[in-house]
Amino acid sequence: MRDETPNSWEARAETNTFYGFTDLPSVHERGTVVLTHGEGPYVFDVHGGRYLDANSGLWNMVAGFDHPGMAAAAKAQYDKFPGYHAFFGRMSDQTVMLSEKLVEVSPFERGKVFYTNSGSEANDTMVKMLWFLGAAEGHTEKRKILTRKNGYHGVTVVSASMTGKPYNSVFGLPLDGFIHLTCPHYWREGQDGETEAEFQHLLDWMDEAQLDRVGCFQYENVDGARSNDLPDHVPAEVKQERWERFMEKAQAISEAKLAAKVGQVMDVIVDDIDADGIATCRTKADAPEIDGNLFIDEGTDGLSVGDIVSVEVDEAGEYDLWGCLSKA
Repeated sequence: MRDETPNSWEARAETNTFYGFTDLPSVHERGTVVLTHGEGPYVFDVHGGRYLDANSGLWNMVAGFDHPGMAAAAKAQYDKFPGYHAFFGRMSDQTVMLSEKLVEVSPFERGKVFYTNSGSEANDTMVKMLWFLGAAEGHTEKRKILTRKNGYHGVTVVSASMTGKPYNSVFGLPLDGFIHLTCPHYWREGQDGETEAEFQHLLDWMDEAQLDRVGCFQYENVDGARSNDLPDHVPAEVKQERWERFMEKAQAISEAKLAAKVGQVMDVIVDDIDADGIATCRTKADAPEIDGNLFIDEGTDGLSVGDIVSVEVDEAGEYDLWGCLSKA
């Protein structure tokens, strides 16, 4: 039901409020939905209409809109301390406890929680953190962000630049350095085969971009997938040969970049110390169990897991570094 009288809820909404992430012609055609309350997974409008809110208020109300425990906890917290920030080295006790719980239930053994207001802001902040870390380590050129066409990552200037949607062109986006790769969608992006020249173009681009943390996999048929019946699959021997050339190129770039680190002193965190006293470490730019490691194979008697120490790199491999505790 749409009430078009001048003082209706719909008219007042359209007069005084901007919509977020909304197709305006559709709203003009169907009208605004003004909601009053929720019960379980349902929300109700000013006319009594009931709707199943399938995305739970943008995933903020996954326990339902009238969960008594959630309401009681929120009221108790508002009565005691309704809200606070985490600026200037301050935060609430509830923030401390929530961070502990999030780390506990996460798949990581340790870590820190950074709070944002939305997924857009989270992605925006992540990119700025990466740029900050790169600059702090002297890699001011490491600013490229690779995402896929048709992928959605948010609405801030940075996260909208990551978003591979054509509608963002009206804002002059993406920013420089944000590269949208092909969407893995056969019907929209699929092409007949891949010529040797096209594959070589990919390898040449890797040389130009100097990407040292990349990988690839060979396509395999999946039982029951309709794509199995598509014609002109790339032969297995060609897939294997191209996979080997791709990984060889990536390995060479990684090895050259790591070799340039020999003689540098860098801070690392100790992740593990084995029975032989060899410490497995990583820099702040490396993800655990994903990126390469830095190994210390002597002088580790006084180290413990979680320590952050300065190490002088004295050897480099294809993906890993070796070093000794810095005496400086």
